[in-house]
Amino acid sequence: MPLPPFDQLLQDWKDHTIRFTLCPTLWGHCNVNSFLTGKIIKEIKFFSDTSDNIHEDIIDVPNDKGGIYFFILKNEVLPSLSTQIMYIGRARNTEHQNLRKRCREYFTKYYKDHYDRPHIHIMLKNWKDHLYLNFIELTDNEEIDSLEEKLINSIIPPFNHDIPNTEIKKINIATNAF
Repeated sequence: MPLPPFDQLLQDWKDHTIRFTLCPTLWGHCNVNSFLTGKIIKEIKFFSDTSDNIHEDIIDVPNDKGGIYFFILKNEVLPSLSTQIMYIGRARNTEHQNLRKRCREYFTKYYKDHYDRPHIHIMLKNWKDHLYLNFIELTDNEEIDSLEEKLINSIIPPFNHDIPNTEIKKINIATNAF
């Protein structure tokens, strides 16, 4: 199959170029084993096969627990070898919030509207056919908050703009200036 015309490929290339931080020093400071022992990370495709709706497997995400969720980008050329965490978030376990409700909001709020969180809108629009939702069910809100903070501070996903650690956040801002 031939490549698209140069200008089209160039624009697509620009639209899909993002910066990843891969810092082993930060990985070494992230001790999450105590949080993850005995926990299972589950996965669903986020968008339906037609990419016009959230995937029906969203029903497998619990609506009675909180937890941590990850938007994962998979390259279909080598899907088990080529994945990248694009975003990490949390859903607290409250009367008004749960894991399924929070994950649905990414489709109902941010995919359809770019005003509230334009960086999330771009992630969902540009990679919708390749995004998977991974999640860990948790019930303790302190554990949820702590695990999310540790993971974001060590992985620095490209669409997490709010880095909890102020020193890491300063470094991230400074290096993005180049």
